[in-house]
Amino acid sequence: MPDPKTSRGYRNKNPGNLNYIADPQRAWRGQIGMGDSWMEPSKRRFGEYDTHANGIRAIAGQLVVNQTRRGLSTIAAQIGSWAPPSDNNNTDAYVRRVATAVGVTPTARVDVRSYSVMRPLVAAIIDMECAGQPYTDAEIDEGLALYGITPYSEQRVATMAQAAQTGTGAASINVATLTGAAGVAAPILTSLGGWPWQATVALVVAAAIGVVAWTLSQRKTA
Repeated sequence: MPDPKTSRGYRNKNPGNLNYIADPQRAWRGQIGMGDSWMEPSKRRFGEYDTHANGIRAIAGQLVVNQTRRGLSTIAAQIGSWAPPSDNNNTDAYVRRVATAVGVTPTARVDVRSYSVMRPLVAAIIDMECAGQPYTDAEIDEGLALYGITPYSEQRVATMAQAAQTGTGAASINVATLTGAAGVAAPILTSLGGWPWQATVALVVAAAIGVVAWTLSQRKTA
């Protein structure tokens, strides 16, 4: 069995075999050019990325775009677009393999913005595209985290959703949640070192509320 680290996707640091995007305004972060295809010159159409983490991040980003902008909300729809029969793919087998990995039926509605869906979905796509899994769990998680998808982010959203449904919901907004949001505001706070502590606290809380509100909005079903 061939080593997946010799695959085109791994060589290009593009384990999802995403097409090269010529428009720099639309290209995923880290795309550095047209990828290497010395083994298959006729298929020189895929992008190359600067790091494996950015290549994995691009997979997550494309899946989210497919869902939120194109309405592809099932595994069958996502993979049908990702690996269509017109590209000489066995799309039905690909769909079944990925759906099994995610733990859903091919036509079940899923939200790829959820870590519990995105994590096995990305791993399965990489496994199919690279004819095996060349990455560790930690490496895949690193790429997803660059797109903001982590186990912590999913837990935080669940906590906030529960809090919003109770009469004393504010009590459920714990220090961990605020700390996670404050991390986003940390660079701002560093630049405002001379502010009174009351203003600093207010800014942290505002950042926390803003991040939570944005995250919840991103989790809405497309």
